[in-house]
Amino acid sequence: MSPRFAASDEVIQCATNVSEGRRPQVIASIVEASRVGGAVVADVSSDPDHNRTVISWLGSAAHLEEAVLAASARAAQWLDLTSHEGVHPRMGIVDVVPFTPIRNASMETCVALSLRVAEALARTVGLGVYLYEMSAQSGRPRSLPEIRRAASGWPHAGSLAPDIVPANPSARLGAAVVGARPALVAYNVALKEGGLEAARRIASDLRRLRDAREDLTGVRALGLYLVSRAAAQVSMNLTQPAKTPLRSVYAAVRELAELHGAQVGDSEVIGLVPAECIQGATLEDLRLTTLRPEQVIDNWIEA
Repeated sequence: MSPRFAASDEVIQCATNVSEGRRPQVIASIVEASRVGGAVVADVSSDPDHNRTVISWLGSAAHLEEAVLAASARAAQWLDLTSHEGVHPRMGIVDVVPFTPIRNASMETCVALSLRVAEALARTVGLGVYLYEMSAQSGRPRSLPEIRRAASGWPHAGSLAPDIVPANPSARLGAAVVGARPALVAYNVALKEGGLEAARRIASDLRRLRDAREDLTGVRALGLYLVSRAAAQVSMNLTQPAKTPLRSVYAAVRELAELHGAQVGDSEVIGLVPAECIQGATLEDLRLTTLRPEQVIDNWIEA
């Protein structure tokens, strides 16, 4: 593939998570709505069991703001969180909106961008908004897991209120988590043998070991069961991918699976991945059969 961005361009990544992964026509409509400016749709990854789609855009701050707001407005026309079903946690029809500096962009730029988008999502779409990571407000939860635990059930009483509350809070729309953060890689490993209990034990072990093993630093993990594949899955977010190359994470999951009487199968990247994260192993070693050149961030930018 040919690069779309010059070495001098401002490039920011936004991997927006939308709570729809089963209706192709709805997903296509949301993605198409985002093609209003100069943002590049680098990848669209949908999963029917998670019932979730990750739309990965690359572009300048101005172009990403336009794309996210257009896609979110279209999602609000189609989606209803009160009837949503899926194995992945979610809080809103547009669930997570992270901005990550890639080239010629600062974290401060991404924080400012996230605050503009957050205000607009509440004002024009009607979503509650929780600010997270580098955009989190003092005294408030910072990480996505912390926010999910504190805010579960909003807008019902007893849950942590959003940082930005819309004029008419809606259970149909729910709330989005918006912020600036460093690079993150969404990486899943299927279990060829072993069920949900094995996947949950492996995920628990990974969370326990991440403070003791540098090659698992910052790994967040859940054990899920995917009905469409009739297989369990260890679903992970690699929050410090420079320290946790896929070869190390896959090897750790394989070792832990064997301890729990399971075997690993294929792995997959959801969205985009830095080239350095997949170095040191072949795609065959990782059983990473679905990775496309468009998912490697570096391929989009001139060296």
